Amino acid sequence: EIQMLCDSFRGFAWTRALMGVRCKEIHVCGGTEAREIVQKICKMCGDDFEIKTYKRFSELKVQTESLAMSSTEKGGYAKVQ
Repeated sequence: EIQMLCDSFRGFAWTRALMGVRCKEIHVCGGTEAREIVQKICKMCGDDFEIKTYKRFSELKVQTESLAMSSTEKGGYAKVQ
């Protein structure tokens, strides 16, 4: 998620990924707290910036229990229902 640009430990990797991609258009997802920094980077690079905000389809809920590793599928990915 693009808001990791603001993280003091991992922000460099996200900045490098955002600025290092060679394409005509980039779509990034993340929290609104990243808008200002992404907009500044675009401006510094001479690129256009457009933001689209979407409404969440369902309520975000914090689980009361952690996901047990026994519930992961073969290959190491979790099946979320």
